[in-house]
Amino acid sequence: MAMSVADYAYIMSKGTIVYESTPDELIDNESVKSMYLGEKGHVAVGCNDVMRAAAFLKRKGIASLPETEKKKDGRTVALYLDLHIGGFIFHLLQK
Repeated sequence: MAMSVADYAYIMSKGTIVYESTPDELIDNESVKSMYLGEKGHVAVGCNDVMRAAAFLKRKGIASLPETEKKKDGRTVALYLDLHIGGFIFHLLQK
């Protein structure tokens, strides 16, 4: 949510800025994702329609993280879920 209205983003660790960029650059940065979104890594769930899968999961009580949405040609191709299991974060990925 905050990323959708922010002009600039900062990541702080122990009171020091360790990364700064535009929100889009932050979301596209794989090293930042692996350091801050999933403690042990990511689990991708392939699906035919990311937004349809996200809507289904929402009805089951699993929220998505809209600020992580990646689009290609106007279609959502990746979206992280607010779901952590065993230190892994889950995301939906277009097949």
